[in-house]
Amino acid sequence: GSYNNSIIDNLIISNTSGVSYLWGPVNVRNLTINSGGGSFGANGQAVNVSGTWTNNGTFTHGDNTVTFNGAADGSITGSNSTTFYNLTINKDASTNKVTLLKNTSVTNNLTMTTGDILLNNYNILLSATGSVVSEDNDDRIYENGTNNGYIEAIRTLNSGANNNIAGIGLSINPVIGMGSTTIHRGHKAQIGTGGTSIFRYYDITPTTNSGLNATFRFSYFDAELNSQAESDFYFYRSTDLGLTWPGAYPPTTENYPSDWVQLAGIDAFSRWTVSNYLSDPLPIDLLSFTAKCKDQKVDLNWVTVSETNNDYFTLEKSIDGTYFEFLTNVKGKGAINTLSEYKYTDLHPYLGKAYY
Repeated sequence: GSYNNSIIDNLIISNTSGVSYLWGPVNVRNLTINSGGGSFGANGQAVNVSGTWTNNGTFTHGDNTVTFNGAADGSITGSNSTTFYNLTINKDASTNKVTLLKNTSVTNNLTMTTGDILLNNYNILLSATGSVVSEDNDDRIYENGTNNGYIEAIRTLNSGANNNIAGIGLSINPVIGMGSTTIHRGHKAQIGTGGTSIFRYYDITPTTNSGLNATFRFSYFDAELNSQAESDFYFYRSTDLGLTWPGAYPPTTENYPSDWVQLAGIDAFSRWTVSNYLSDPLPIDLLSFTAKCKDQKVDLNWVTVSETNNDYFTLEKSIDGTYFEFLTNVKGKGAINTLSEYKYTDLHPYLGKAYY
């Protein structure tokens, strides 16, 4: 059969065999696809839903666009997951939302025009060509404080720039290719010995996960800050899905007005987040740190009394003591309770006064 209706309050598709096709765009309040042996084919036609999308059967998108509009909150539910081609959130106000009550897939574009998506402990799966478009601080995909829904994207990451991967706010620039890489963007605040993170983290699982020497740009929204100061952000990495967070890594580059921080020299990926105080930012007891000029070079020397899970030291330098430039990483001793001496020579120091 076929449906060619312009305005429908409740559209219910119930066929026992074959495909019910659309032959024109439709506007509905609620749309229900029932089970029974048949299926619903959008046939490339636009479907506008102001309320609830319920899929208990089979939906064939036919490269169409489903748009959630109107002033009321909406939802995506049903006994079966739905795969959309284009899914657009275009509610009347940014305060309106669409709540997931079932895992949902998007093949092409998930466009956040006006309004939010609440994951509600469910997941959005982006296909190999799927991408989030036009997401911003006011119109975004988010989670409540206790649930752990995520957005998933699987991409092949080659060496060089991989910018804003799948539109979910991270860029990775490895020296060697990482191969097929599964990325989850979650929004549950991570918990450590020193406090909590912002409301965003990334699980990054590459095929090749060593010797990457990658630069990682982590983007976020102001609404995700969780009452934390951007200027005090550290990167934190967990290799056990958030159970422990050994060490803290200061950003090598930051752009707070544009809401991103960046870290260079990453050799492997797992779960990453940013925070002011997820764990002790200095897992060492520092006895001394000196800088001495010699033959147009600067010798840096420091001594630790003890170290706890200390992977490496990051050295930075600055002209004004406010904005620091990455200099190098120096390997730490891991866990040690005796004096340890370190040194590094800056072969290209600034002219005049400098801060290390």
